[in-house]
Amino acid sequence: MQINQQKHILSFGVWFYMVWALAWKNIRVKYKNSLLGMLWSLVNPLLFLLIFSYVFGHAFPDIENYTLYALTGLVMWSLFPVATSQTIQSLLDGAPILKSIAVPVITFPVSAMLSSFIQFLFTLIPFGGIMLVLGYHPSIHLLFTIPVLIFFLAFVSGLSFLIGALNVYFRDAGLLWNTLLPAVFYFTPIAYPVNLIPENIRWAMQLNPVYHFIEPFRKLLYFQQFPEPMQWLWMLIIGSVFLLIGLVVFNRLKRGFISHY
Repeated sequence: MQINQQKHILSFGVWFYMVWALAWKNIRVKYKNSLLGMLWSLVNPLLFLLIFSYVFGHAFPDIENYTLYALTGLVMWSLFPVATSQTIQSLLDGAPILKSIAVPVITFPVSAMLSSFIQFLFTLIPFGGIMLVLGYHPSIHLLFTIPVLIFFLAFVSGLSFLIGALNVYFRDAGLLWNTLLPAVFYFTPIAYPVNLIPENIRWAMQLNPVYHFIEPFRKLLYFQQFPEPMQWLWMLIIGSVFLLIGLVVFNRLKRGFISHY
């Protein structure tokens, strides 16, 4: 019994080392021969921030320090498109290895998710500096963004595993997702307050899973208030349900990946 446990721990250690090595390999390959390196991850959200500040800065006079308001939403969003796109594509990029070496299939999406999260953590440093320049004052609320990120990562991972597995069988899944991403962005209250949406259709916002993470994250950073208990519950439910569904579908479909590459 003890020998089996030691073998299990050893095999998990080897697998995790493989995931870690692939994650850093993904980062090195992505930014190879790049002068700015991971700072390129800031370009897209900062470009949106400039557009929002210029276009909407005077449109919402009731929002104090609108630039900081928009940034607290963009920080959270910046992880979403990168993590989902890279994780979905990882199953196709890993096809040559899967065809020649007996490697757990889930290694590739997990390593892609890990590399996306590492890039996100690095971009938090300059993002944090910008927030300080914009007038942000750190408080105890900052610590509670950690569980929000954990719940969000569970949701993003489950969604990516689900779409990634379907994309191996039907390439339309990945193409459709890339088409829907801009719509999800504008359907999420990042550049505008929720109360701007008419009450009779505000229920539709509740159907957007990303909304349930952006709002608590912004509440902690911008408003420096603790989310309501129901907001915490929604994050727990959405993160757990999507992760469970993603893993179940992934495990059901992974047997046919090789034949569909």
